[in-house]
Order: sequence, then C-alpha cells, then structure tokens
Amino acid sequence: MGLTSKRFGYQPGDRVGVIVSEDAEKVLFAGFGVYLGDRLHPAWEGAVSLYAAMYRNPDYSSEETCRAQAAGWAAINARQERGIHAKPREEEIEVEYERIRVRRRRLAELDDEELRQHVLDMDSSLVRNPYIETDNGEHWWGMETWWGCEEAVRERLKRAEQAGKRIVEVTRADVGLEPQPPAD
Repeated sequence: MGLTSKRFGYQPGDRVGVIVSEDAEKVLFAGFGVYLGDRLHPAWEGAVSLYAAMYRNPDYSSEETCRAQAAGWAAINARQERGIHAKPREEEIEVEYERIRVRRRRLAELDDEELRQHVLDMDSSLVRNPYIETDNGEHWWGMETWWGCEEAVRERLKRAEQAGKRIVEVTRADVGLEPQPPAD
C-alpha cells in the first residue's frame, strides 16, 4: 500500500536522478539512485491530528459548508463533462451535496484509530511523498527536490552544462538538510 508513485507512474526500484535546485549559474545535483516508493513523511505525522480536528469541527459538516463544496465539485464535473463554459445543474449540485454530507458525517464518527488509518490511506501528496535513495546512500524526499527518471535527469544536466551552468554534486548536509533514515 502506498509504495507506487501513482502521480508519476514510477515503481519501487526504478532508477532516478535527484536535482536539489537550479539557478542561472549552477545545478545542485544530489545524484542518481533508486525510487523506493511513496512513504509517510515524518513531518506529516501531525496530519492525523489536523484532519481529526477538521473532520470533528461542526462547521466542516455544516449545511452551508457542504453546499459550498458541492457547488464547487459540481461546477468542476460540469466543465469536464460539457466544456469549459458549462454551468452545473441544480440536480448535480444536490447529488454532490448528499455525497459530501454523508461522507463528512461518516468521517466525524471515526474513532482515533480509524481516523489515523483513513489519513494514512489517503492518496495525497500532503500525506505520502516519494522517497529516494541515491547511490551514495543518502535518502531524499520528493518534496525536497526535482526528481525524475535517470535518462531525463541526465538530459537536463547535459542541457544545463551546454548552457554554461556548473553541475555541483551535493549532500544533504551541503544544503542544510538533516540526514533521513534508511527505508524500512
């Protein structure tokens, strides 16, 4: 569960490259390595209590909030189905309202362990993030870098060099980041 980066189509074990940053003069390059899968970032452990507070807040499940959210989702769906200028129909808003109202009521009733599992199961970059091990043994989070398949990163580095940029190999310490634990 949660090991594949569904957003990008990568599988654990795929070769990738990691770029920390790029400016007009240089590219900070962390190296090539292996995509390990999407993991729960330690900083997001607090997401469980954040979601719990949100789900249990009476305003979150109020009719006004649910209707506003329903109108927004119905508008998005209408545009996707009928074109950019489509307006949602009243019955589409009502269907969305009922779906949201029922879901929010169910979420508000979850006990702490059920809520924790719900948050951990979310397919969201706010909860799970790509985890990469570079060939030098360091571990990087996707949200800390620009990363991609090894061929694409090699091509990007080549273009940067052709543009006169320096390629500077860096470690986490070089860019002020704490070491991260090996994959479990």
